[in-house]
Amino acid sequence: MSLITSASHAGRGETSPGRPYWPTPDRSRGEEADLYQRDYLMRQIEQVGQMLARILGLAKGGRGDEALSLFDQAYAPLLGVGSRVVAVLDDGQLVDMLTSGANPDMRRVAMALGLLKAEADLYAGAGQPGEAAIRCRRAVALAGCLAARSERLLDRELAADLLARAELLELSAAQRLAVARVLEALGRYADAEDALFELIDEAPDDPGPVEEAIAFCQRLRPLEPERLAAGGLPLEEVNASLAELLRRPPSGAEV
Repeated sequence: MSLITSASHAGRGETSPGRPYWPTPDRSRGEEADLYQRDYLMRQIEQVGQMLARILGLAKGGRGDEALSLFDQAYAPLLGVGSRVVAVLDDGQLVDMLTSGANPDMRRVAMALGLLKAEADLYAGAGQPGEAAIRCRRAVALAGCLAARSERLLDRELAADLLARAELLELSAAQRLAVARVLEALGRYADAEDALFELIDEAPDDPGPVEEAIAFCQRLRPLEPERLAAGGLPLEEVNASLAELLRRPPSGAEV
C-alpha cells in the first residue's frame, strides 16, 4: 500500500511520514489583499484631495458655478455616486456607506466631510440656502461621527465654522446629538452640556439624550481639572450633572 510521506512533499507542510499531506495556508494572499486595499484607499483619498483642492481654487477665483459642477466627480471615488444622490441619502445611510467593512478607515469620513462643507459654502454663496442646508446637515452628522470615532481627524477650524452655520438650521435630534459631540471634541464642554440638556428637556420621555448625557459626563470625569475649567465645566459641575441624570426615573416609569 502506497503512502504519501514527507519525503514526497518536502517543504510543503508535511512533517511526519505516513500522514496525508495538508497544504500550509498561503498567508501571502491575505497580506496582498490587505496591501491592495490600503493602496486602493490611498488612491481614493488622493483623488478626492486633488478634486477638493481644485474646487476650492475655483471658488477662490470667483468661479463658483464651475466649482459646483465638479462635485459629482469628487464624491465618486468615495461613494460611487454623485452630489444629488448624496443629498437625498439620510445621515445613517451616508455614514454606513463610508464606514462599511470590517476595518473602516475614518479618513474617508473626513474627506466626505470636507466635500460637504465646501459644497454647502458654495451653495450658500450662490444664493441657494436650501441646497446649502441639506449639505450642512449631512456634514454635521459626519462631524459627529468623526468626533465620536476618530477625533484626531476632525478639522477643528472646519468644525467650528460648521457649528456656527448649523445654529441657523433646524436640526433633527440625532443631528443635535452630533453637534454636542463636536462641541465636546472642541473642548467646549459647557456648550455641549447645554445642548444635551436642551434635548432632554424637550423630550423627557426619550432615554437617548439622557444616556448620551450620562456617557458625556463619564468621559469628562477623568480629564484634568484645568482642561475642564477651560471648557467652562468644572469637575464639581460635571459630578453634579451626572448625579442629577442618574436620579432621573427610567423612561416610562411612574413618578
